[in-house]
Amino acid sequence: MTAAVAVLGILLALVLVLLVRLYAYKATHPYTGAQLERARQDSVVASRAVVTGQVKEHLLPLLPEWPYNPRDAKFLGQPVDFVVFEGLSDNVVDRVVFVEVKTGRSGALSQRERSVRDAVRAGNVAYEVIKLGATRESPRPAPLAPGEAGDLPDQPAQPGPQPAHPVRRRKDPRPPA
Repeated sequence: MTAAVAVLGILLALVLVLLVRLYAYKATHPYTGAQLERARQDSVVASRAVVTGQVKEHLLPLLPEWPYNPRDAKFLGQPVDFVVFEGLSDNVVDRVVFVEVKTGRSGALSQRERSVRDAVRAGNVAYEVIKLGATRESPRPAPLAPGEAGDLPDQPAQPGPQPAHPVRRRKDPRPPA
């Protein structure tokens, strides 16, 4: 009888150890093989959709639904997909258009895309010439104000809307002169 009790105790201890190990395994591996395979398949489908959307974005200027001259469009990708310089192919730019292409179902803009859209709508757009090769002692050139012609003598300065907030710039890494 004591041998049977001992064997029963050993079996009970073994079952307890196995249950503890099973619980620990489930805690570190919460998903089944079928769930992981399904997740992999979903990931492949989503990846294909993203790549297909990116290819469509690149080819959009060549499609009939593109309303601009394809030679006037420059692909950026982020934070907007295209900048269209209307008239660039004729060497006279009449208008600059920021274009965001949506190929998915929702068509919702991201926070960054909304931010760009809002800045453009508010008139917080500037043209700036940065001259490279300036010596260290020379001051950084001031940005052109909206409507300011800068060093383009053939274009008269036109007053434009003033930004609602000052232009944010990165700090100049050069030490003060």
